[in-house]
Amino acid sequence: MKQPWNPSTAELREWALDADSEIPHTDFDLALTWLGDERLYFSLAADDSCPKRRFFLSLLYFMVGHSVRTGFRDRPRPIIDGMIANGDNYSHADIRTWQQRSRELLANPDAFDYDGWCSGRLANA
Repeated sequence: MKQPWNPSTAELREWALDADSEIPHTDFDLALTWLGDERLYFSLAADDSCPKRRFFLSLLYFMVGHSVRTGFRDRPRPIIDGMIANGDNYSHADIRTWQQRSRELLANPDAFDYDGWCSGRLANA
């Protein structure tokens, strides 16, 4: 990747499909939350042949959890609602579970758990 803090969609897809590639830097997930490539994240999280499928599923959890945790300072609530609704385009059970959990968290933000939402536990459960 030429710019690991701002990879192109093609570079990101190439990285995701390479089972031997390592995470470019410690905060790679944080960097990706700002790119606006949610459709790519969904498609990779729903692709059972993608070696980094769980990473991208975890990224979806992180994006919702972090937004709730910060009172939607990083992403306005309507953006998160739209992102969750976009999950309807994917029939993968893990995306459906993410949607359900996300809606439950939005309805009850006090249920936020950092390890579950921002450290990958829910994505790997």
